[in-house]
Amino acid sequence: MSQSKNEDESTPPVSPVGNVAAALIGGGAFVLFLLVLKIGIIVSLAVGALGYGAGLLIFSSKKPDKMMIEAHLHGVSEEMLKKTLEEGYWKLGQIRAFAGRIQDKRISRKVEAIGNAVEEIFENFKKDPKDIKAARSFLNYQLDAAIKVITKYYELSNRRVQSADITGSLNKTESLLESIEKAFKNQLAKLLEDDVMELDTEVELLKKTLKMEGLEDN
Repeated sequence: MSQSKNEDESTPPVSPVGNVAAALIGGGAFVLFLLVLKIGIIVSLAVGALGYGAGLLIFSSKKPDKMMIEAHLHGVSEEMLKKTLEEGYWKLGQIRAFAGRIQDKRISRKVEAIGNAVEEIFENFKKDPKDIKAARSFLNYQLDAAIKVITKYYELSNRRVQSADITGSLNKTESLLESIEKAFKNQLAKLLEDDVMELDTEVELLKKTLKMEGLEDN
């Protein structure tokens, strides 16, 4: 039962008309090679079978995914898309978890807004996988940097003793959260506009700011 189900899922359905057309292609190829080109029957049968198979693909009611075809043309495989989405949604889960733990509701809403922007970006990847190539800085740096900033804020805000230095760091981290939210929304806007240019200026600015605040390792 399960085997036939898998075969049905892997074999694209073909209409009766498509089957006839595929048979004509296969038969035509067989006749051409056997009678016209005078090639042996074994080779002619093989060519005919290939022609029939090609016809089934051509007339299949399950058409190729145009989005994935375009993605492949831009060097994005299905495996890359799957890995990107799995890692991305796992990191999104981290952001959402911190948003629920931070006691300051105002900051919690900012972190939640960052999570919303991240979710929209990954939803866009599902609709337009080729954008993964245009979002390297977001995937390789910005998202991890955001989680580091959020984690740092959460740790500082949960210190039992709140010194002037800690309060100052919290205020600076809060401003970073606003910058991250803005950067992510800009990144999303760029992707939606199909602008392949990465936000290099904002990435470099974010890196320098994190280093200045001691939130990034040298």
